[in-house]
Amino acid sequence: MKKTTLFILLFIVLLGLAPAVKADGITYSLADLGGGNWSYTYTITNTDEPSGLYVFDIYFPSVSSLGNNNYSNITATANPDATNWITTVFPPSEPDLGGVYDAEASIPIAPGDSLGGFGVSFSYSGTAPLGAQEFEIYDPNFNLLETGTTTLSTTPTPEPSTLIFLVSGLLGFLGLGRWPRK
Repeated sequence: MKKTTLFILLFIVLLGLAPAVKADGITYSLADLGGGNWSYTYTITNTDEPSGLYVFDIYFPSVSSLGNNNYSNITATANPDATNWITTVFPPSEPDLGGVYDAEASIPIAPGDSLGGFGVSFSYSGTAPLGAQEFEIYDPNFNLLETGTTTLSTTPTPEPSTLIFLVSGLLGFLGLGRWPRK
């Protein structure tokens, strides 16, 4: 019984320490600049594409899909590596095409690396909530590698106290098992 309990507790600890698996993707942060003006900042991550990530496109929704809501004045505002990356904005064209933020590299994002700081600002006169956008990632020959939806960037909150409580609880269980009984 004691060995089984110890094994289960050890398994739970190891499971909690296992890293999360994540696919290639793009995260964003969104800022309200006031007066109907907004900005997105993007980070692209290459988890495992051996050839590197060379091109990505992020799509603004079409005007007609939002029921007369409107994106305008879409402008590239930041490029974290202007020597190796070219960013271009294709403005919305009525009625069915939304804008596109396009970035192309001469030197790719290597496996295991991320590059953040790609920025775009825009005016938005709609009432639909802003948030995630569709994206596509390409290899150097423009073969589609991945499609998806951008995810909100979150800063992981380290919780060392949780691990300390877990370890002290395990030590307590071990100590109780060895405590002499009357």
